[in-house]
Amino acid sequence: MELAEVADLSELVNSISNSGWINYEPLIALPDGTVIEGNRRLAALKVIRDPRLQELTGLTPPEDRNAGSEPEAITVNVVPDRTTAREFIGFKHINGAFKWDSYAKARFAHDWYRETRDIDEISSKLGDSHSTVTRLVNAYAVLRAAEDHGFDRRDIEKRNLYFSHLYTALPSPSVRRYLGIEAPVSQILTSESVPEDKAPELKQFMTWLYGQGSKAAVVRTQNPDLGKLVAVLGNPRALDALADDGELRVAYEMVEDKADVFAKAIRRLRSASIDAMKILSSYEGDPDVRQNVKDVFENVDVIASQVERRYKRARDSNSEGALQQND
Repeated sequence: MELAEVADLSELVNSISNSGWINYEPLIALPDGTVIEGNRRLAALKVIRDPRLQELTGLTPPEDRNAGSEPEAITVNVVPDRTTAREFIGFKHINGAFKWDSYAKARFAHDWYRETRDIDEISSKLGDSHSTVTRLVNAYAVLRAAEDHGFDRRDIEKRNLYFSHLYTALPSPSVRRYLGIEAPVSQILTSESVPEDKAPELKQFMTWLYGQGSKAAVVRTQNPDLGKLVAVLGNPRALDALADDGELRVAYEMVEDKADVFAKAIRRLRSASIDAMKILSSYEGDPDVRQNVKDVFENVDVIASQVERRYKRARDSNSEGALQQND
């Protein structure tokens, strides 16, 4: 039942039902029968065979099923222990043909660390840097903490949980202050690293990242929204504004560097004017274009006079400061 709730079995059930079971990749299990690799495939096979499970999970295979969708036997590789299984699975999914997404990789690394407490060994085996594995493990621990405090991965806004949002944002000082995480970035976190009294902030942060129930996520795309959220979390006024109305754009306006925004706008204006110059000969007398050009000219004229005035004021101020230092 748990796999039916947290994993998308419907697609796998339909695929096996329509195409039949292809015995290309053995399941991996321990001698006691615990399946280490292939749980989703095994669960899908059980659902296809068992009407009771179909009723419990709400998953209904197609009536016209492929004859090979209910195999009498499947191949299973039995390994002596989890360490042996882990090295094989890690190579196949992280360095091999069946690559995991970042969430699956983080969960695998987190579980491995809980047993070995050796990030260097895990990094070496997975082929990632020490800092990358630390970020993955820490993000997974924080996700587990959020789930302990009521965040539900099954109730997020989008179908997929973009785990990179979390592991990218988590090292930021503003995020760690907001969540009350006092450990340095290089230290491995646990689900207890976020203090109990910060549980509301943790759930709110996850909701801003992914949405929850009827509440929409404010991070629509990682670039630029995630950076904006990180900046807002470091500014109390902007943070209050985001908490009040949920508008990331409005909250970010309180913290963005207006001088930098102006400089970028001018660069875009210059680039657009160059592009227009290149194709000026294509203008054929459209009156709307003529009016737009007049509007641009008037705006640029105002901008130019203000820039010149402020440039001279800044230059004179700097000159006076230099003279005072010489005195």
